[in-house]
Amino acid sequence: MSKQAAPWIGAEASSSLSSLPRNPMLAALKSKSPLSSSLGSRKIKSESNILNKIEDFQSSLRTGLVPEYDTVETKLSDSMDDVSERIAQLNELRKEKHELATLFFGKVDSTKIEIGAQLEKVRQWQLDEQGMNELEKGWLASLKKQKSLKQQIVRVSIGSELWHGRLFPVS
Repeated sequence: MSKQAAPWIGAEASSSLSSLPRNPMLAALKSKSPLSSSLGSRKIKSESNILNKIEDFQSSLRTGLVPEYDTVETKLSDSMDDVSERIAQLNELRKEKHELATLFFGKVDSTKIEIGAQLEKVRQWQLDEQGMNELEKGWLASLKKQKSLKQQIVRVSIGSELWHGRLFPVS
């Protein structure tokens, strides 16, 4: 009786399985059809795509043709030029302030109006110098930030080479 019950159970099981929605990945894995090989090749293609992008980025870092890197470097050099110009202006202001102070303290025979005007100039230059010092601090902070970004780009490059065993081959 068990031999006759088995075909009936198998028929019912196959009809209930055919009514269920099929999972193409599961079916491909079971049947080893071309679909399973195409799924595997998609995974391999995406991995090789990622590896190609990393290698392109690394090679462009070595050759210096990375647009993002070039813009950071250009901004960094432009900012450094701006800072050097501002520092030169600040030094000129300091020199003029020193000259006025020596003029003020060196020549007491000046009239009170000239002394007041000179003091006002000194006060204005002190405010200008204070503002320049704050700007200089801001520029230096932005330069440090840009420099750390440049270092992070290099670290990513070196880290990916370590990861793929190019610097330290895995035995």
